[in-house]
Amino acid sequence: MATHTLGELVQEVEYTNTKQHTAFMTGQIRCEESGAGEIVAVLFDMNGERKSELAAGAHQHGDTRVACNTLTMPVPPRWTVKGYRIETQSAIQTQWAEID
Repeated sequence: MATHTLGELVQEVEYTNTKQHTAFMTGQIRCEESGAGEIVAVLFDMNGERKSELAAGAHQHGDTRVACNTLTMPVPPRWTVKGYRIETQSAIQTQWAEID
């Protein structure tokens, strides 16, 4: 995945849309205490061919603020999305949800 240079890519979620309409996968990254990283959603068609990628990154700079970012990937019927995290500095939290 060309958008990332640091950290290990770890799969956190996989969702296949079994509905007759487009659904959405949304993800959030939250960084505290100098944390840094990215979340990545990768979309695959019904044949398993990779079609699209979205990434959202966040980096907290060591003060009292919290850094957050989100992404939302549309998922057509019978397509699959996989959600990953890349933690380049510890102290990140991620969350994923399907929106019907």
